[in-house]
Amino acid sequence: MPVVSRTGRNWTDPNRCATIGTVKRLPIVLAAAAYLALFGAALAVWIGSPGLTLPAAILCGTPSVLCAVIMGRYRGRITQFVAGTLAFVVMAPILLLMWGAERADIPPPPPTENAVGIDEAALFAGALGVQKVTPQGAGFTMLQSGVFSDGTELRVMRFATSTEADAHMAMLAAAQDGRPFTLGGRPGMQLDAGATLSFIEAHGHDLVQIAAPTEALALAHLGGLPPGTAKAPPPPEPRRIWPGAVGFSVAHALCFFLFIVWGASVTTPVRPAANITTVSEDELRARMRSLHGAEGLRVTVSTVPGTDDLMVDYQFPDDEARSHHMILRFEAANATVRVRERSGVRGAAPRDASEADMRAPGSVGIDPTLPQAQVVYGRARHASLLEPDVLAAVPLHIAGQRVTVPPEHARTVNDRSLAYLVGAVITRSGWTFRPILFGR
Repeated sequence: MPVVSRTGRNWTDPNRCATIGTVKRLPIVLAAAAYLALFGAALAVWIGSPGLTLPAAILCGTPSVLCAVIMGRYRGRITQFVAGTLAFVVMAPILLLMWGAERADIPPPPPTENAVGIDEAALFAGALGVQKVTPQGAGFTMLQSGVFSDGTELRVMRFATSTEADAHMAMLAAAQDGRPFTLGGRPGMQLDAGATLSFIEAHGHDLVQIAAPTEALALAHLGGLPPGTAKAPPPPEPRRIWPGAVGFSVAHALCFFLFIVWGASVTTPVRPAANITTVSEDELRARMRSLHGAEGLRVTVSTVPGTDDLMVDYQFPDDEARSHHMILRFEAANATVRVRERSGVRGAAPRDASEADMRAPGSVGIDPTLPQAQVVYGRARHASLLEPDVLAAVPLHIAGQRVTVPPEHARTVNDRSLAYLVGAVITRSGWTFRPILFGR
């Protein structure tokens, strides 16, 4: 049964407004989960080896799964749904990037085997005795030496890095008067050992040193080993993390902005119920104009100069330097009203604690050193997200081209609830209410 006010007017007919078209949440959830999955996959590729382990790869994909499960099952208010989804989209990539930058900076583990493929078994074949130890300190990871029957001594010294190998080679050169020397086409360094030829060459992280009575014997024992160098190769340049981190940050900011713009076009439109008859554009325009000067309603309706658009302007008291208006563009082809909502404040006193707060946006906690604002300035664009149940409860009486708002409700309408009044008139006329952030 229709709800009837004390004045006898039919303000709210449940058959006409209780079943406002629902917001499609699935596209929002799928888009958010897909973006988080793509971001996690790109981050995993950027981290690379050795930082990308199986648990790390699983963690990169966890936010996408959590967003899909949690927000996909949420059935609360649309504003809370959007806030939760945006929290996933904006915070999860930031946290992943902070963690991923540390994983990407993990250096590769020191080699446990020779990087250039020295065949130790072939090198020491025929030796009378071979010793292999793992000394502590001095950067050694392995030391192997052997003595041959012809008086030749051979030694392989393995280090954790080529830098440590180079430093040890420089130390031997300084201690034993080393000088560059080429042994049968093999570049290396000769050390002062009297009548014995002492020759050392670098093989990546390894140093091979031989002491032989003659060059011929030294070449015979080194013949199966590829030529080395006179100096260990320089270590690889450390990975530069900041370009990737900056790139991910910029890409995330851009994607988040695009997600908001796209999400606004999906979540903010409110469609009429299927049982609502769509009126003509002229009749809807007349209904909107009937709000002008209504009893208790601080609203004016006028035509935007040079266009066919209507402007619904909330009238603040004279002592408040504020403005708030909604520009309505009618699209008769698809029975849609595109709504641009704008507000501004020009030196007005703060009306709540949030406006008086002078902290930087996003700040948490209380900063007692900052004073409270005395006046505020600003301009803003809006894309009002209307709760269907609140919109359905707006009391209206629509008869032909006239809309009547009960005075007790009209006096409660302000700039923050004006969108509900306009949205109720539009949807109960069979048209779609579509707020837009940008464009016309």
